[in-house]
Parts: sequence; structure tokens; C-alpha cells
Amino acid sequence: MKHLKFYLFALLALPILSTSCKKDDDEEQQPQPDPVCKTVKAYIYGQGGAIEDSVIYTYTGTQITKMEVLGEGHVALEYANNRVSKRSYFDPTLPTTATDYATYIYNTDGTVSKIDYFEYMGGSYSKWRSVSVTYTAGKYNKVSISEDDGTGNFILVEDYTYTYTGNNITTVVANSYVNGVVDDTFTANYTYDTKANYFTKQNPLFMFTDPFLGEFDGTLLPLLVSTNNSTAITVMGMPVATFNYQVDSKDNITRFDVSGDPFIGYAYQCQ
Repeated sequence: MKHLKFYLFALLALPILSTSCKKDDDEEQQPQPDPVCKTVKAYIYGQGGAIEDSVIYTYTGTQITKMEVLGEGHVALEYANNRVSKRSYFDPTLPTTATDYATYIYNTDGTVSKIDYFEYMGGSYSKWRSVSVTYTAGKYNKVSISEDDGTGNFILVEDYTYTYTGNNITTVVANSYVNGVVDDTFTANYTYDTKANYFTKQNPLFMFTDPFLGEFDGTLLPLLVSTNNSTAITVMGMPVATFNYQVDSKDNITRFDVSGDPFIGYAYQCQ
């Protein structure tokens, strides 16, 4: 199931990738999915725009608890206080033992503060990656990613610093590190439309519940947490990709295209 981890910008071949908007005072801190429509299936597109595979969603009440690719395994979600607390991956050959999982720790205001990743090796689980998130006035400020160096010590391998225009992340400065020293860096800039974010409309917890969002991707974050929809990205001033969104009559996203090519799609069941 590790291929079901959404590496959008790895696909775009950005230079370095190994892998919230400020709340109003009266905003719900534990948001729930749209009660009118719920996502029941996701599609993975391949070359030529053909659907390669599909993901089936299972709900417990209003919460997504399982996402499955038949014959290839599934993702299971656990919740605490209406927030995703654990995300586990299961291979069909080991349907009751997770091959790896992630745990989520939150601040008191409901923003995520830390994500730890574990993998199953030699009969036990060991942490191999940790993501720490800081905020300024409720908005994402910096994401730092550390990994086990093989001796149990965690060393910084990547960080991402965010700049907003209004409630949209418009600039990301990304650094990669080798032995604690910056090895490479780039700046990505994002442009937006004026429509409400389609991903968070599908589910306010989208960045935790989508089957393609496994390991945290710092350059993908602007598309997921900004108020509006990103339409293009440039890196170091050079155009990299454009983004297009197809929606149904209820403004639910049905397909997300990258530079004109279908990338992922969604189907819904509406009341």
C-alpha cells in the first residue's frame, strides 16, 4: 500500500523531495464532513488518462475508517475527539498486522503539532520519521522533518517555511539537509483562484483521511490548507505545473488534473 501515498511533486520532479488557515473565533474546532455528500470512491489515473485503480471507502457513522484497494491492501483510520489519531497500512498478505502506521498529536486548538511514522521490522515497530509543525497566529509557519540515522538518533532532513497572502500559502522555502547542513534549497510560489478549497469541502480532515496522503509532503500542504484552490506553481521562477479541478453540481471535486493530465478522481453518495 505504500504506493498509495500522494507524491504529487515527486511526479513533477521537483528538486528536493524525499517523500491552517487562521480560525475565526466562532469556527468549529472539530469539523465534520459535509452531511449532504460523502466520498465513496477514489480513482487513480495512469498514463493516457486511463483509470489504473480505485479505492473504496468504508464509514463508521460520518467518519472514514477504512480505504481499500481490492487485492492490494487497505488503510485504516482511528479517531480521538473527532480527529484522526492513527493511520495504519495493511498488506493483503498480512491483513491483521500493519506494515506501517502514523500517529498524530494535536495542539489544544485542534491544529496538528506532530506526526510520527513507524514501520514493522523484525517482529516489532520502530519509529523512522517524525514531523513537527509550528504556527503563527493559527497559520502554518514551519514544518520540520527528521529521520532515524540508523542508530536511533533523529536528524533533520527537510524543512519548509510558509508565507501567506491572506489565507492562502503563496510561498514555500524548502531546504534539505545532510549531516545538519543545508544541502539544497528551493522556493516554490503558488497562485490561486477565488473559489473555496475543494479538498477541504470534501472533508475538513482531508489531509488526514485521503488515501493518497501518506507521508507528509511539505510542498503539497498549500493545496490542502489554503482557503482557495491553487491553480499553478512555479519553482525558482520557472513554471512547473498547472492545476485544474472538475466539480459536480454540488461543487464536489470529481477530478484533479495536473498540467492537463488526470491525476486523481472522486465519486460521491449524496442524500
